[in-house]
Amino acid sequence: MLRWQDPLAARPGPDCPRPFPAALKGLPLGDGGTLSLGGEWRVRVEAADRPDFGLAEAADRAILQRLLLHADAQLSDHVRGFVQIGSFIGSRRLGEGPTDVSRLDLTQAFVEIGRRNGSGGPMLRLGRQEVALGSSRLISVRDSPNIRRSFDGVRGRFGLGKAQFDGFWLRPIQLRPGVFDDVSDRNEQVYGLFGTLDMQPAGRLGFNLYWIGYERQQARFQAGSGRERRHSFGARVYGAAGSWDWDIEPVIQVGRFGTGRIAAWTVASAFGHSWPGQPLAPRLGLKADIASGDRDRNDNKLGSFNALYPRLPYFTEAGLAVPTNIMDLHPTLSLTPEKSVDVTLGANFLWRHRRADAVYVPPLRPFLDPGAGSRFVGTQFEANVEWEAAPGWAVKLALVHFAASDSLRAIGARSSNFMASSIGYRF
Repeated sequence: MLRWQDPLAARPGPDCPRPFPAALKGLPLGDGGTLSLGGEWRVRVEAADRPDFGLAEAADRAILQRLLLHADAQLSDHVRGFVQIGSFIGSRRLGEGPTDVSRLDLTQAFVEIGRRNGSGGPMLRLGRQEVALGSSRLISVRDSPNIRRSFDGVRGRFGLGKAQFDGFWLRPIQLRPGVFDDVSDRNEQVYGLFGTLDMQPAGRLGFNLYWIGYERQQARFQAGSGRERRHSFGARVYGAAGSWDWDIEPVIQVGRFGTGRIAAWTVASAFGHSWPGQPLAPRLGLKADIASGDRDRNDNKLGSFNALYPRLPYFTEAGLAVPTNIMDLHPTLSLTPEKSVDVTLGANFLWRHRRADAVYVPPLRPFLDPGAGSRFVGTQFEANVEWEAAPGWAVKLALVHFAASDSLRAIGARSSNFMASSIGYRF
């Protein structure tokens, strides 16, 4: 997911020819350094018959293409530089979206001081970078949209016994459609400390404990608009035992919104059971989430949870809703008919947490207000197929049908269908 996490390639021998793309990895630099080159090309096609919960009259169609190229220079055992540029072009029937087009820009550019890539130990990173922490529920990239998310700032890492801590101060990138014109968003900043304890064997049991501070000059919720200063205190336990796996993450948020205070929370969870030795290697999964909403827009206390910079899309590829004032149950069935093919079928049942609050859409804005009617928003039925057609090549297909609830239909919303397909190559 993060190209700066690619494993460090060994320097080739003098008489060791290598085919593409291995020939681009581990190229010798002076004083024992190495240079690795890589990139990604992806074309994605989207179609929606009634986007935005069916409120948009016209159907939407989009063809989106991104090209990413990067250079990873390990200059010495303790100094590294990483640069990535990207070109994002496309056309959309209903007009360009904010993450659709940036003709050419610097997507990542940082200097890292610490031990050689992948060897652990203390680290300090300065510059533009992609960041994904823990489960990616609060800070992550957005891979499905054409332009991935990156930040300007500083990130440091240090260890304490078996635990690892990441400290960071970051500003998100403000996207612009021109050439090398993206800048730091001066209206937002995020900072904090994120701890990880991953027990051995890795992945069988792990813990996260973190504090994340967030400030935004102008925020908008159903309760109104104003300056937002929010602190998130979270914990997470994840792991696997036998055929079972689990991931549970509660978060409490406090702070100030305008002249009032913030008191919000969430509990996110995912459970699964696998049958790896059976035909199709089935896995049954269940995600269950609650993200608080605002009880009373006039009580000078904001109860709407803010997921900050989550992975997008969050629930399904249709990207209809974000985890604010939402409750959901999401059972899935995953199958592997071939080693290179994964199929996932699921149903995502959505409710509002508070009737007084709205349904929120990406990136985070109140969009639908069914009022004091039913909490039930609707059901998303999904089918996803991923195929590794050849080394480096990925083909994906996502189909989503949203069945609107009666309370949404009462305010003009309708059921809708969404399709996204893509083909991409990474090297």
